[in-house]
Amino acid sequence: MLHESMSIGAAARRFGLPRSTLSQWLKRFRERGHLRPDRQGGGTPSRIEPERERILRILEARPDLSMYGLRDALAAEGVVFSAMTVQCFLKRRGLDRQTRRARRRRERGKRR
Repeated sequence: MLHESMSIGAAARRFGLPRSTLSQWLKRFRERGHLRPDRQGGGTPSRIEPERERILRILEARPDLSMYGLRDALAAEGVVFSAMTVQCFLKRRGLDRQTRRARRRRERGKRR
């Protein structure tokens, strides 16, 4: 299409796609130089973000807590989130249990 001088209509027929789709792809390619889709999510602020300090306090008191344990501890304080929301929050911050354990092992090794 771009290099073969093929019209959008001919390309649509050749590839079995709607003309509008090809027009959008061509516009995106000309504007950005690629066809990768826009990043998904991130449009609305996370509901869990305001609870950051509470989460850090809980994890400091109970460092081996799993994401399910953290979810339950938050629920006990009246703040309810799904396990997936808690997991995503922890991963974004490098606070997932595996990373926390590795960090503690490194710190113990430095003290010796």
